[in-house]
Amino acid sequence: MKVKELTVEYGNRTIIENLSMEAEFGEIIGLVAPNGTGKTTFFNAISGLIPKKNGNISLNKIDYNSRGATYLKELFFLESSKNLYDYLTPKEHLEYIKAAWKSNSDIEHIFEQLKMKEYQNRIIKKLSLGMKQHVLLAMYLASDATILLLDEPFNGLDPTSVSLFIMCLKEIVSKDKIVILSSHDLYNVEHTCTRILFMKNKKHRGDVNQVTQGGIELVGYEGIEAEQECFAIIKEVNETQLGNNLLLEIGDARFSRAITDALGLSDKEKSELLDALFTKYLPRYNELISDFKNSALYPFLTVWPRLFGTVQDIKDELNQIILPAAAQRILDNLVDMANQVAQTGQQVRIDVSTEPLQSYYTGLTFRGYVDGVSQYIVSGGRYDGLLSSFDGTPMPAVGMAFNIDVLTDVTLNGESNNQDNGKLRIALTKGRVEKDFIPLLEACGVDCEPLRNKARKLIIPLGDAIEVILAKGPDVTTYLKNGVVDLGIVGSDVLDEQDDTSYEMLDLQTGKCQFILASLAGYDPKEGRRQRIGTKYPTITKQYFGAQDVEIIKIEGSVELAPLVGLADAIVDITETGTTLRENNLEIFDWLQKISTRLVANPLALKQKRNTIFKLIDQLSEAINK
Repeated sequence: MKVKELTVEYGNRTIIENLSMEAEFGEIIGLVAPNGTGKTTFFNAISGLIPKKNGNISLNKIDYNSRGATYLKELFFLESSKNLYDYLTPKEHLEYIKAAWKSNSDIEHIFEQLKMKEYQNRIIKKLSLGMKQHVLLAMYLASDATILLLDEPFNGLDPTSVSLFIMCLKEIVSKDKIVILSSHDLYNVEHTCTRILFMKNKKHRGDVNQVTQGGIELVGYEGIEAEQECFAIIKEVNETQLGNNLLLEIGDARFSRAITDALGLSDKEKSELLDALFTKYLPRYNELISDFKNSALYPFLTVWPRLFGTVQDIKDELNQIILPAAAQRILDNLVDMANQVAQTGQQVRIDVSTEPLQSYYTGLTFRGYVDGVSQYIVSGGRYDGLLSSFDGTPMPAVGMAFNIDVLTDVTLNGESNNQDNGKLRIALTKGRVEKDFIPLLEACGVDCEPLRNKARKLIIPLGDAIEVILAKGPDVTTYLKNGVVDLGIVGSDVLDEQDDTSYEMLDLQTGKCQFILASLAGYDPKEGRRQRIGTKYPTITKQYFGAQDVEIIKIEGSVELAPLVGLADAIVDITETGTTLRENNLEIFDWLQKISTRLVANPLALKQKRNTIFKLIDQLSEAINK
């Protein structure tokens, strides 16, 4: 494979400029670069998904300019697991790929090789992120392509799965293949790749996802003194720059492993459970732990998502709960460390319910934030295994970094860009969701009269403790992600369409309806020809039809009109009673996922206003179950 003087532009920006590289059979090449430098753009350009401005690319002596079937068959690239079809199984994905590439790959052997046989016939939507990453790799294997392009392949994989993944990649390249992968995980890149390339682009400095950091690395220290040195530096910055307002949060990367080991979980079960826990997808998490109701650890599992906060918060949650010995030792050490830090005058928290910021952390981890600021100011932890990957020599290490952009904003302006008035700020979807939520809120003792008589106001204070912001459904998640609200009340249709269920804390059991496939009588969903489907929900529709040949037509108004006027063969829409469909002579041909209203939390707000948010969640749960 040869790339010569490749230049790619997007709009008026040059993303990649005069990039050249060569790759030989048997190589696993790692691309390492800051966010926004163009790694994914590079993959897209090689694949012909976006046009290049200048340069030349050849794959196994086949020129890019042909971009015909012969060229495309040489490579396989699927940007992420989001490109998988939710309602197809892993086996169906592989069968499609095998047919498309006309490969001789053994699908059963691939599933056995990747330890996927247990879930090969389960639909993608029910798989964890780690499982989906395995499906991507399996598809690469099934294609039998010469060149494999992997974008952040270690995302969502637990340590056992990473080891299996690396082993499979090394086996792949022994068969006259080239693997090029991009990753931020330097530890696994070093363990995997035969060669590492660092991309840079001076014209693309300071992109939207890039942050400025400053910190330290303490190498060669086995004892706790290294972590204490980090805490001392944080204390100095806290006192001199932040008015001692920093909240230092500590955890341990080993805690979750101690729990899952005690449960005796398989790799698949472990991945599913931790994925639901770390993303705070509590409806799914509660469903998973229901299998352990007879286990001695079930009382712990019910409170695990809440195991963050002050030392007293942790003790309150674990009252009368017995932990496995290994987990208890880790927690005891964290409590001791928290007490030591508190004695220095710093505010300290514990969190054993959140995924470490980096997969290579092996022990104590820490993060620091300020109330009212939607991003962490400092983070770090112990990574004893990372440096040993260079030459095999054991080398303990601890590192930390300040987010200079956030630190500067706070120190110069005295506050974040996102103003916090001390109230619990809730983004509420206008309309039916709003009307259904008011009685639940009133059942919690909140006076909602200002909300009932809001006139045209968009921001409505409810007493001294709550402030409601009225917004459209898709905007609720935007406000959450940007840290301007603490909670969001939004339909699961919005979350499903955005393919994001992170920090979905509670199903409010209101606004119940369901996605459906509907059309006029005589419609055949399995007809072989290409079908035109009208919908407000292109993501849901794409997931439902999977590999079936359909054209999706986005409609913002009355979707029911589409088949009546000949715009579409069928529609994917939401229905509660089906009355509108029947009155327009439309029939339901299939039922998709059910919908209800959900409470979603902003991750950092959940930490900053922990007790207030959980009090409201508990009150709402009680109101729902009455």
